[in-house]
This record gives sequence, structure tokens and C-alpha cells, in this order.
Amino acid sequence: FHYREPWVAGLPVHLGGGFNQLIQDSTYIQRDYGMDVSVPLVENFSVIADIKKMSILPDSLGSHMLGIPKSETVSASIGIQYDSRDDALNPQSGIYYFTSIETGAKKNLGPDEIIDTYKLDRQVDNKRFVIDIDFYIPTFRRQVVALALHGRQITSTEQHLPLTDQYRLGGTRSLRGYREDQFRGSGIAWTNMEYRYILGPRSRAFVFCDVGYYYAANSRGVVEDLKIGYGFGVRLETGLGIMGIDYGLAYGEKQGLMSGLLHVGLVNEF
Repeated sequence: FHYREPWVAGLPVHLGGGFNQLIQDSTYIQRDYGMDVSVPLVENFSVIADIKKMSILPDSLGSHMLGIPKSETVSASIGIQYDSRDDALNPQSGIYYFTSIETGAKKNLGPDEIIDTYKLDRQVDNKRFVIDIDFYIPTFRRQVVALALHGRQITSTEQHLPLTDQYRLGGTRSLRGYREDQFRGSGIAWTNMEYRYILGPRSRAFVFCDVGYYYAANSRGVVEDLKIGYGFGVRLETGLGIMGIDYGLAYGEKQGLMSGLLHVGLVNEF
């Protein structure tokens, strides 16, 4: 849940606040609270800053089998945003760019046996870097080429980055044709390429190709790989909102048209 109040007291300042909870595979619960401020500087250009608190609450499986301690992280970030899209939900032209740098202070709270067994530090410093770039290029009538580039990286004073701090890759919002959050790493990057046919103000059909990369270092060494997914999809405006249906195939994995994954989503605004 996130709410933003634009033009607070008639000033060019937008204030927001949000809450998010993730229950991850019955191993831990992640809760995030945060506030953010956005200040438009010139046309299409803004500076965005936020502060948030993240809590990790593991159950016995996540704590003893995966070495996940109870922890709290307080972080702050600052970034810049440029947005010249003609429409946020179904753009046909324009560019979107966002990049931010975040620094966080993490406390591993216990239990002590987990911290001692896995040789975890009580105090940890994390730094994150985020970049997103989207291009929308009109070609023929009602047709658009959409190209998106994304990157995420975290550096930490911890010797081995725990699962809770790693980035997730795979699924509807990143690498279609693969399971949701199928891959994890301290560094991930992916690109989404689509050729779209515009069906209406909020509707479109398209073919896509997604390419993703992830990097992770653990006690057994370095794990990295490049994955490719491709397929087709639609966005349809309905009474409930914009319904998204994508059918993706993983290149080099199971063969056959029926071996893909169906990704379904819903976007609404109020």
C-alpha cells in the first residue's frame, strides 16, 4: 500500500507514505514502512528522497535451516527521475529514467546461536544502486517499440549476503517465462523488449523478449547466469482495471509451445 499527496500546501512538493508485507515461502516475513518526498525541479525532472525501515521476522525453518536472523534495517535514499511519457499506463512515446543510491544500517538481533553459528555481524552497512530506463518509440500507426533496461546492485559489509537482502529476478515484472523470484543475487540486470499493437487507450497486444542476468557469491563460490524468455501477451481494460496476461517460454529450458508459464496481473488506479 502506498499513498502520495501532491502539491502539499500548494507547494511543488509531493509527500508519500507506504507499507509492504511479504510472506516468503513460510520461512520469513518482511515488513517495510517508509516515507518519501518528490520535488519537481523543471519540466519532466524531479528529485526523490525517502527513508524507510525494514524488519525481517524468520520462523524456525528460516532461522535454523537457512541461517536467517531477526533483523532491522533503517535506510535512506536519494534519486533523480525524468519522465516524458505521453501516458503512464499505456505510453506510445517518450522516455522514463530513474536512478537512486541508498545507504542503510542493519542490526542482526538474534537469536545468538544463529549469529554465532553463521558468524554474522551484529552491525552491518549496506549500499544499494538502482537504475531504470524505458524507451517508447512509435513506428507505424498504432504500433510501438518498447525497450526497458533495469539494474540493481547491493554491496554489504557482511561476508555472505543473506537471502533477505538479495534481489529477486524472474516472473511477471522482470523475466517472463520463469517462476516468480526464481533467481536471486547481489546484482541483477534485465531488459524487456516488446513490439506493441495499441488496441485502445488502455489496451494493447504485443510480443516480447526478456533477457536477465544475476550474480551471487556464497560460501560455495560465485553463481551467475544469463536467462532469456520470450512470448506474447495482452493488456485489456476491464471494469476491475487493466488485466495483464502474458505467456512466456524459457529459452533453452523445456521444449514445446505448452511448456511455458502464464503470468497474470491487474493494475488499477483510484
